[in-house]
Amino acid sequence: MMLLYRSMTDDLKSSCSVTSYYYKDNRGGKEGVSYDCHECRGVGVKNIIRKLGSGLIQQMQIQCPDCNGAGTKIPEKDRCKTCRGEKTLTEKKMLEVVIQRGMHDGQKICFRGEGDQEPGVEPGDVIIVVQSKPHDIFQRQGDNLFMQKKISLSDALCGCQFIIKHLDGRELIVTTRPNDILEPDCIRGIRNEGMPIADSPGAGGVLFIKFKIEFPEDNFLKDENDYK
Repeated sequence: MMLLYRSMTDDLKSSCSVTSYYYKDNRGGKEGVSYDCHECRGVGVKNIIRKLGSGLIQQMQIQCPDCNGAGTKIPEKDRCKTCRGEKTLTEKKMLEVVIQRGMHDGQKICFRGEGDQEPGVEPGDVIIVVQSKPHDIFQRQGDNLFMQKKISLSDALCGCQFIIKHLDGRELIVTTRPNDILEPDCIRGIRNEGMPIADSPGAGGVLFIKFKIEFPEDNFLKDENDYK
């Protein structure tokens, strides 16, 4: 949650398949040397039959394991030395991920065309879904923040002052007025101290504080003279 309040930029290591350009048209080997896979007869899939018992059988269609669904194969001596006839290579790259202030859980960051590549197919996207870790003090609801504060009965009746360390490290001095008696579980709010509102510089939600009042124990005055 702290990073969603402050914003951050980080590098993400990504590993994906890219097409090999060692041979023209991503053939994966020399021109004219490919042949239909003998296992699937060039269709890329195989039909298999499974016995289920009691005389029942099930017919299934699976990707051909011999050609990996390509339907064709290339002799080993004629394969591309870079991709070994697979037509794709595994490439590692760094993606710069920018977490903007005020982003919400479930919000997506999309890197178009940075996904796996295959010959003749448009590259996919890399999509990052934002998910924040729970905070020990603050809970987020939309653009607002909620927290609890324990105070004594005397502070609830007479007013008090305390410090809140915010998500960006700032210290907020909160003062309750003596004529504003705080009841158990009452809530007070501080405007613009909630989560930043995305695309609205300087704007923020509300920081709501729920007061938990600690009452004295029963018979906390042991001597009868203390009651006089």
